[in-house]
Amino acid sequence: MTLSVNKNVSNYVSEGAVRLIPAPEWTPTWHPVSHATLLDAVAEVMAKHGIGIINKHFSMNKSGTRLFAAYDLDLGDGKIGYCLGFRHGIDKSLKISFVGGTRVFVCDNLCLFGDFITTKMHSPTLDYGTLKYLVYQALRSALRVMREHHEWHLQLHNVYVPQPDFKQLVFDMVVKGVFAGSQINNYLSCLEEEKKIYHGTSLDRTTSLYAVHGAATRLMRPWNLLRTAETTPKLKVICDDYIAARAA
Repeated sequence: MTLSVNKNVSNYVSEGAVRLIPAPEWTPTWHPVSHATLLDAVAEVMAKHGIGIINKHFSMNKSGTRLFAAYDLDLGDGKIGYCLGFRHGIDKSLKISFVGGTRVFVCDNLCLFGDFITTKMHSPTLDYGTLKYLVYQALRSALRVMREHHEWHLQLHNVYVPQPDFKQLVFDMVVKGVFAGSQINNYLSCLEEEKKIYHGTSLDRTTSLYAVHGAATRLMRPWNLLRTAETTPKLKVICDDYIAARAA
């Protein structure tokens, strides 16, 4: 699924700001819930199933009608944590949709990946009970995706990237829209930070695919959540293609 990044989406807003946005009036066929109602449903489902929320992150457009949220969960291995992303529109632009994610705690890098799952329109049948069941279904699906991505992420440590291959990977990331060519120097700075964390020195002549991937997600840290959710799946495809090419 391709997302459309709205340049008017702010990087981060508070939960209080999100909860202040009222739902618009219903029509005979369109019964939107407020952002606050969705947040309450997510919190209730998490609590019922014993899943804690460590941190919450929110991005909205300027009018507040479109929301993207990412909740860091108390799941994972202490190094890589699981994250539930969801989006919501009260201007008829977005369905209620959820996506899985991971966060690398040591560098606070977030990765939201895959197609949005368990989507729902604001129909007259969307009462609070239905909304909570929707969240439950989404959580079940997202947890499976999170576990799969966790294992995928760990394997990147064992894939080492020679310098000629690294240059090609950077070229691919620019061409395929992970980041702009004007950001290459910023990306290289992010890579040096990743290599210091995982290799102990910034002077290594080779690096792992884990660091290549991590540098890109480090570059995305200031981006709004909607843009991050659009970009990280592109990054995963590039890494998958490289692994497949090495294995061929």
